[in-house]
This record gives sequence, C-alpha cells and structure tokens, in this order.
Amino acid sequence: MRRAAPSAAAPAAAALLLVLVACGPQESDGAPTAPSTTAAATDAVSPVRTPSPSAAPDAATVRAQGVPLVSGPVTLAVLAVAPTTVTVTPDPDGSARATVGPGEVHVAAPEGWSLTVLDDGTVLVLDAAGTPVGGLAGGPAASVAPDLVRVAAAAGTDLWLTSSTLAGLDWGDREGGESLAVTPTAWARASGLAAQELTWAQLVVQEPRADSPTMHDQLLCHMLGAPDKARWNLEPWRPEVDAFAMIAARCNPE
Repeated sequence: MRRAAPSAAAPAAAALLLVLVACGPQESDGAPTAPSTTAAATDAVSPVRTPSPSAAPDAATVRAQGVPLVSGPVTLAVLAVAPTTVTVTPDPDGSARATVGPGEVHVAAPEGWSLTVLDDGTVLVLDAAGTPVGGLAGGPAASVAPDLVRVAAAAGTDLWLTSSTLAGLDWGDREGGESLAVTPTAWARASGLAAQELTWAQLVVQEPRADSPTMHDQLLCHMLGAPDKARWNLEPWRPEVDAFAMIAARCNPE
C-alpha cells in the first residue's frame, strides 16, 4: 500500500508556530518604565491655599460686640481684634479712657451719628444733626465708614473720649475791658485738632457773645501756645489780626 505524500501546509504551520514563539512576551531587562500620564496626574500634590483674612467688622457688629466707652451723653463702642485687649477707665472729669493694644481696634459711633477723622488722627464725634458732641484722641485713627474708625495701637495706648471740654466760663473786667476766662479740661489741653474744634463749638453754644473771629483766634492761640495756663482770657474787643501778629502779641493783640 502506497503512503500519502506529506501535505504542503504542514511545513507552513510549523514555521508560523516558530514565529509566534519568537514574538511572545520577553523577560524584563530591569530598565525603568515611565509612569502613565494618568498616574502622574493622580500623584501630583495639590497647591497650598492660604485662607483669606476675615473681613473687618462693620459698625453694627462693633456696636453689638464692642466694649462701651462712655462720657456723659456720648457712648462709643470699642471692639478689639484678638489678641488685643480693651480696659475702660472713667476719669473724674467725666471723660473716659480705653486702654488698648498692642494691635488693632475698631470704634463705632451710635447709629445715626458719625465720626470725623481730622488731619492729626484725632476724631470728632457728631450727633445725628451734625453737631460736634464729643472727641476721641490717642489714635491715630483712620476712617473706615462714616460711623466707624480703625486704630492701630501700641501697647498701653489710651483712646481718650470726652463730651465736655470746658470746666468753667467766667465773664469779668480784666486787662482793660470785658474778658471771658475759659477754664479747659485736661482733655481740651492735650487733644489736638479735635480739641480745638470741640472746644470752640461748645464755647459758642454756652456763650454766644464769644462767637467772633478774634475770640476764635485768641482761643486757638492759647490752646497752641499756653496749654498749661490755668485759664485762658479772651477779650471780644481785641482786633482781628493774622496768625503771626497774634502769636507775636502772645494772644493779646492791641
């Protein structure tokens, strides 16, 4: 019986099997492989975010949470930013001090009132009608809103509030004619532009006859040049002169 000749497909199948074995998985040669893009993104460190500072308090918050600082009919509220502290002490003359610092404090006027910061950092307190009724010194203050100021205070700073700058007024015949003797409070002697504004405003309310340019200029001359004098004598009959002549005459122009 004759054997069948081998099929031509058998050698071809064998060759294909050898090719597949040669192209199969290879052993790793130990070379590092780059991480996939997805893995790199997953392992990236998130950026550090600095929390935003808390917003400065508004006047309503200061009034609700602050410490009251009271002089006569004037009450301000003082709110410290931690770790700043506030200690309130009344003075015998009716003024009051809030000892603060170191750090930042906010001071608010009563609702409907306002606070005007003057060029030297002192503060004039105005009521709802816009009338000066008090003054605050010890800052310097910076305006935040019409009824709110901010003070960056060193340790032991006294925020000094008053509602009265006049300890006494007395008309008499002195220095050759009618004269008004003005006895100022300690606050009025030491509190800058707010003292000048408030003292004059309260003087003309209590003594309308004093409301003249020469009396005003004499008062400012005494406040600047003789703050420690027991009484400031102002004469309505003295002439109105410029500032240099007023100073040269030692507040008593002829």
